[in-house]
Amino acid sequence: MFLILILVNIPIPDDLSDTFSNQSSHENLPLGEPEILEVRKVTSLPPPAPKLPLMELLIIFIINNKVLGERSREMNPNEDFESFNRQLTNLVTLKLPKGLTIYSDGVNVSFQRAYVTKGQERKRKDLPWKEFADGEDYLGLCNAIRSSPKPYAMTVMIQAFITVPKENFVADTEPAFTSQRLVCL
Repeated sequence: MFLILILVNIPIPDDLSDTFSNQSSHENLPLGEPEILEVRKVTSLPPPAPKLPLMELLIIFIINNKVLGERSREMNPNEDFESFNRQLTNLVTLKLPKGLTIYSDGVNVSFQRAYVTKGQERKRKDLPWKEFADGEDYLGLCNAIRSSPKPYAMTVMIQAFITVPKENFVADTEPAFTSQRLVCL
């Protein structure tokens, strides 16, 4: 902690001395004697936050209330929300039926997130899901990661709830379901 003292001897012109006579003690000081104008407490800036480790991101796609797959990726929690949101948007766009985008009529996308241990991820029962809609939610996730004692042992899970018009959903998903065969050993 440093203290800075500013010592200044400022002569006041005669035409301004009346305006400052009630507020300043300049006229009471003999000429050439320094006056302390301001004492400031200087503090050092806090050190930058340490870089967060890369995390496992597991995104689950739920289209019209049916779970239709998931993808695992690396997530860099040091990125800003716009970059992360762009990645989510690209992943969701790949899952949409042909000819649809997230901006198409009738398409609605929302997200929920959970920050869980690897064991909770595998069990997937009663996970602590939280809304995930904006930069504030992303900041909350990054704070949870930052305050975690072992972030490398955790997983970020995102549920992408996607609603598409019924005719597009049936046309693109039914052939995939009928062409799949169940093989029992």
